[in-house]
Amino acid sequence: MNVIYLYYTQGVTPKERKLAKSVLEDILTIGDTYVEVEKHLIPEEWVNEWKEDSYVYSKERKQFDGGVVAGRIKQKDNHTNNDKLIVLLDEDINGTTLEPNRYLFGVSDGRSISTISFARLRIGNYNNEAKETLEKIGLNEDEVKKQVLYHEIGHLFGLPNGERNDLEYKFGAHCANPRCAMRQGTSIVKFWEHAKERLETGQIYCKRCEADLKKNVKKWLES
Repeated sequence: MNVIYLYYTQGVTPKERKLAKSVLEDILTIGDTYVEVEKHLIPEEWVNEWKEDSYVYSKERKQFDGGVVAGRIKQKDNHTNNDKLIVLLDEDINGTTLEPNRYLFGVSDGRSISTISFARLRIGNYNNEAKETLEKIGLNEDEVKKQVLYHEIGHLFGLPNGERNDLEYKFGAHCANPRCAMRQGTSIVKFWEHAKERLETGQIYCKRCEADLKKNVKKWLES
């Protein structure tokens, strides 16, 4: 049986967990399917263990490697490559291939794991200028979080398919359609813009990414 596993740390709020589940339900609806979702609190002892491992956590930057965290959970709970894991963190993340001064909102292997960090998506962590800008364009932080979730969980389901000729590759394969949640989001401001456009148009993914999603979900369910 195909199951999606939703892992979260203690600091991820019930509202953030609900947002993630809502976004996942939207994505599965586009994919014409329903899949059981299992929620799991990440034990605090795991988090403390990871913080002592320099391969998983940088004490200097105070950042987890998002991909490695998900990989460790996958190992600890004996998940197969066919299982899909969504990992929600309340602390900052980076990736092993990024410069020390960089950060990520999320990271995915495009197949079985996606990690999302809410650390830089909470309005309480914005400076005053950013808060004023967000208010001026008529957005709240929940819609920005949802935009990142649509993007990263989209990657979990293989979006966009790599054989297409309309992709960008600045940080991995991304859709070039300016109205699609799978386009490249290189900054928080970009995700603000994308979220505002989604609310104005009602469109989450472009037609090609929707078709990719249906195809990828069907293939996963049949595997």
